[in-house]
Amino acid sequence: MIASIALGFVGVILLGIAYFLWMRTKEFMATARPVKGTVISMLTDSEGASAPVFKFTASNGDIIEKRDTMYSTPPAHKVGDIVDILYDPNDPQNARVAKSSSLYFAPILLAVMGVVFMGGAAVWLGLRLLDLFF
Repeated sequence: MIASIALGFVGVILLGIAYFLWMRTKEFMATARPVKGTVISMLTDSEGASAPVFKFTASNGDIIEKRDTMYSTPPAHKVGDIVDILYDPNDPQNARVAKSSSLYFAPILLAVMGVVFMGGAAVWLGLRLLDLFF
C-alpha cells in the first residue's frame, strides 16, 4: 500500500515539474525573438552523441555563442548549418534552437513519466485492494 502511494506521489511530483517547465517554455516563447544562427562547432559526449554550438547576433549587436542542450545520435546539425534560434531580448544568453523537440522535450518526457508512475500506482493499489477484499 505504501509503495503505491509513493509511486503516486512521485507521479504527481513529475507532473508538477512538467507543468512548471511547460509554463516556463510558454513564457519564453511569448517574449522570445527569432533570429538565424550558424552552427560553429559540435560537442560530443562520451557516448558519441553530439550537440551543436551555435552563434547569432542579438538585436543589441552582441554576438552570442551558445551550446544546445539537446544531444543526439546521429547529430541533428552539422557545422555551417543555419538554424532558427529563439532568444530572450533581455537575456540573449537564454537562447534555444527553435524546434519543438528542443523546446518541449523535457516537459513532455516528465509528463509521460508522471502518468506512467501514477498509472502504476493506481494498478498496484487496485491489486492490493482486490487482495484485501477477495
